[in-house]
Amino acid sequence: FNGDGAPGSMFELAYSETDASSFDNLARIYRDTNYGDVEVTNDLYNAYDPADIRLGLYSAEDEDPDDARPLNYRMVGKWTNEQGYDNIAVIRFAEVILNYAEALASQPGGEPAALVELTKITSERNAPAYATGAIANVWNERRLELAMEGHRFFDLIRTGRPIPIVDPAQTIADGGVPAGSYRFAMPIPQDEIDANSSMVQNEGYGD
Repeated sequence: FNGDGAPGSMFELAYSETDASSFDNLARIYRDTNYGDVEVTNDLYNAYDPADIRLGLYSAEDEDPDDARPLNYRMVGKWTNEQGYDNIAVIRFAEVILNYAEALASQPGGEPAALVELTKITSERNAPAYATGAIANVWNERRLELAMEGHRFFDLIRTGRPIPIVDPAQTIADGGVPAGSYRFAMPIPQDEIDANSSMVQNEGYGD
């Protein structure tokens, strides 16, 4: 992510000075030197081993030293151009490896081969090796490797998992959002419903 066409990037959407907005972009939303609207949960940050080089992608900031609340963590190592000229990495080789590992782990007897693929990621990140290629380990590594790239929500949906409560600062329902909940789909704006008499509001958002 340190520059366009970085090693491991297989397919990118190119953004130049004329393509990108200088105000509404991921760097400004994520970085502690700008808006910093989106913070990283303590649960995610603490999921990395202290020796894992991916921790260098995050910043840790104590906005109020007199406040007993935990530090604020933000993603600062992916999408670093605050003018929004960063290319969007659509497919990275690490994701391809993890896709393959997940496919292997999903098959009977596939865990040993999945472990080989997982180790290709952890060995490059100075992270502890997994003991097995179990599907839960593959999902965990996807969370760590692809963090803040837009994969997590869709990974939870496609694998039938809930959105868990992992941090007290989250504003979703107590206990998380169970798999299959209507909250996985947003409400259709009323203007759109008013413009099309055949449109039906998504479940859970009616009167």
